[in-house]
Amino acid sequence: MAHFEPTRPAPFGAITIYSAISRVSHLNESVKAWKLSRRTSRELNRLTSAQLEDIGLTRAGIEYIAARQAFRR
Repeated sequence: MAHFEPTRPAPFGAITIYSAISRVSHLNESVKAWKLSRRTSRELNRLTSAQLEDIGLTRAGIEYIAARQAFRR
């Protein structure tokens, strides 16, 4: 049976770089979701109250719906 050496842990610099890239990526995704939320909210606010009622929404629920759709990914 062959002897297997466990892999070495990643060097400290690699972990730091990975952590920084991960944080930037997360920040980027959060900004994209926020922009999508604002765009959805803006488009829904352009609709008349009758149009909103037709699709089952009220003006009070627009922000909730826009945020839920954008951040659920």
